[in-house]
Amino acid sequence: MIVKGLSRQVLLAMASVTVAAGLLVFFGTYLAFAVLFYFSPWSDDTDNWLTGFDFIILAILILIALIVAAIASIRLARRILEPLESLATSARQIKDGDLSARAAPGDHSLGETALLVEDFNAMAQRLQDMTSDMKLWNATIAHELRTPLTILKGRLQGMIDGVFEPDEKSLQALVLQVDSLARLVEDLR
Repeated sequence: MIVKGLSRQVLLAMASVTVAAGLLVFFGTYLAFAVLFYFSPWSDDTDNWLTGFDFIILAILILIALIVAAIASIRLARRILEPLESLATSARQIKDGDLSARAAPGDHSLGETALLVEDFNAMAQRLQDMTSDMKLWNATIAHELRTPLTILKGRLQGMIDGVFEPDEKSLQALVLQVDSLARLVEDLR
């Protein structure tokens, strides 16, 4: 799996935290071990205070601390990245025309990330609602425009075919239809 963008940044940050935690544990354990050894009543020989066995114990403790730090950083990175990756995927789906796409909020304890996902989903819902309203408006407008156009076309075709006499009354009715169309177009503008 190739890690890109934000995932890479978060994983690098978590790796840095793991290394820093390991170093802190190493030096903290070394210091604690030295203090405990120095003040321990069973230690008479202070010249040789770290033996090979002591270093093995220290190495085991450091290894355990590094494993715990790595597990904690991986879990934290997943908690942060899952909602953000879901958000990015949903944004791409919406860009491609799927207005029903929504991001999964994941863990709500992440505060700002959860709010970002909620805001994105609300925005996507509004966009979907506006698109459906626009389709409804377009259908209504098409119907409203189609009626006077049909009347105009039918009357004019009837005059051409000789069914209707092109008298002043008929022509004024056609002008009224054109005025009605002009009002509709002006209302739309």
